[in-house]
Amino acid sequence: EFTREAPRAKILSVGAVMRPINGAREYAGTVPASSRVLDVARALEASDSTYVVVDSSGQQVGTIDRSVLMHVLLDSGATARKT
Repeated sequence: EFTREAPRAKILSVGAVMRPINGAREYAGTVPASSRVLDVARALEASDSTYVVVDSSGQQVGTIDRSVLMHVLLDSGATARKT
């Protein structure tokens, strides 16, 4: 099956692996939920901070950080949302 062998970061959207927003805080920036994980990987890898994920209307819908990125890159099972 194609998806089993394909790199997850190229397929999964940020919205599919984001974590819930956990209280008000400052973020390193915003990331569209529709972006592919691979498209934001460099920014996530370079930052110790969390990014807020926004939907197409600009509403905050979740967060993503380096630990989520690593989970996507290293885990061959279900999406990072389990955390």
